[in-house]
Amino acid sequence: MLVIGAGGFAKELLEVLYQNSLESALAFFDDVTELETELFAGTFEIVRSTGNAIEHFAHVDKRFILGLGNPEVRYRMFEKFTDLGGEMTGVISPHAHIGRNGNRISNGVTIMTNGVIEADNSISEGTLVHVGAFISHDVNIGKFCEISPHSRLLGAVKIGDFCSLGTGCTILPRVQIGNDVRVGAGAVVTKDVPSGCTVTGIPAVQK
Repeated sequence: MLVIGAGGFAKELLEVLYQNSLESALAFFDDVTELETELFAGTFEIVRSTGNAIEHFAHVDKRFILGLGNPEVRYRMFEKFTDLGGEMTGVISPHAHIGRNGNRISNGVTIMTNGVIEADNSISEGTLVHVGAFISHDVNIGKFCEISPHSRLLGAVKIGDFCSLGTGCTILPRVQIGNDVRVGAGAVVTKDVPSGCTVTGIPAVQK
């Protein structure tokens, strides 16, 4: 498997890959950052060119996983590495809680350690649910979102595509959030938010 990105979040993701015994034939892709080492975490190959990524997909493993948090970057990398012949996958920590009743988790979703997904929730492709995030019931999350650590999404919340919910924010029941929305860390969102906005504060207001 090829992890796209070799920065800070990739270090966190590596732990979840270890938890799932997915470290075999693992490599990390980064053609941007100037790294002081040729090995990620002292062990894994760092692939430095798209040509080498194509070789990896052809001869080692077609799967790739997004080791980046930003929604727009995640989507761009999904398109790029799909075009290179890869197939996006996700991973769910065995230490996450996924309720047995009606959850629908799409391809390429990653759920980190201690994430809680209760009941009848829908999480669309490419979305990242960080450490300790809580998703209640009947929540609908769009594509390529980032749900940051310890965010809380309460009953019947709807989140659009490409949204970023900041660390420790709370989205109150039945609130609807549009596409490309940024919610600040610690914000409490009490009413609907239109697409393309940034909201912060308690209660959250548009910046």
